[in-house]
Amino acid sequence: TLDTHAHYYYSRKKMRAALMYMQRAMDHIDRIKSAEGRATWRAHFAAILFACDRTPEAVEFIKDALSEIVGTANGVLSKEYILLGKIPHAHRHLAASLCFNLSACQAQLNQYEHALTSCCFALLLSHGEGGDKGYGKRMQNLHD
Repeated sequence: TLDTHAHYYYSRKKMRAALMYMQRAMDHIDRIKSAEGRATWRAHFAAILFACDRTPEAVEFIKDALSEIVGTANGVLSKEYILLGKIPHAHRHLAASLCFNLSACQAQLNQYEHALTSCCFALLLSHGEGGDKGYGKRMQNLHD
């Protein structure tokens, strides 16, 4: 698929070719039936845009991907939304990855508080229901 070709060129640091293939892939995103598939393509496109120093555009695609996965407008999340388990378990890993990538983009744009919050959400999502109970307190202390 076009997404596979884009990944091939991305992994070989040929960003112009990767961007071209991913732009063509995005023209066909409506054909993908699963929300996870569409979000993954948007995440791939965002990674390529970030590598091409087009970070503001990458942020928008990551937010779109988060919206697709978590079902909120503009990718808006809250700690309560995550802790209440409103994100399906099958989507938590992808949502955590998207939050982490969003934090990298936000840091690149000097939006450090947003980046820290996104990173905290990535940790919350990746720990699931079990895991380390002190991670939220440590992240809050770091945020403060």
